[in-house]
Amino acid sequence: MMIEVAARLWSMGLTTWRGEELSRGRRGEDQSMNQQLLYQSMNNFAILQDQSMHQKLIPWPTR
Repeated sequence: MMIEVAARLWSMGLTTWRGEELSRGRRGEDQSMNQQLLYQSMNNFAILQDQSMHQKLIPWPTR
């Protein structure tokens, strides 16, 4: 699933790689920005996974 997230980011052009014509400083900015986006999306996925786990763990109320 993490690979899917990374692949989706790659296809959206949110990868750390940029053309060589960009200056080193600019590429550094892009890289940190993209890393933040990647961590954010991974974090969101982890939170979603966590929530679904908790939903399974909560016992269904019996009448």
